[in-house]
Amino acid sequence: MKYLGYAFTLLLLGLLSAFTIYTLWGWFVVPLGVMKIGLAHAYGLSVFVGAFLGTRGIESGRKFEERVVETIICNVILLLFGYVVSIFM
Repeated sequence: MKYLGYAFTLLLLGLLSAFTIYTLWGWFVVPLGVMKIGLAHAYGLSVFVGAFLGTRGIESGRKFEERVVETIICNVILLLFGYVVSIFM
């Protein structure tokens, strides 16, 4: 049951990352004339980039909960800064 909770959490974090990429793409790339992408494409981009980055920067001694909180905070900060910048465009 514990691993099912981890899998569900990772799925939700993946969707959050996909939403962040989708939103930032709409704010900054679409105005340049590039096609809009959907959440599935954004998730695919996240997986694609993650495959190249691998596990860089992941410390093995950190708790799963700390990584979850860090991921959520990073996505929220990216969206907030992206929103502020998009106001001035």
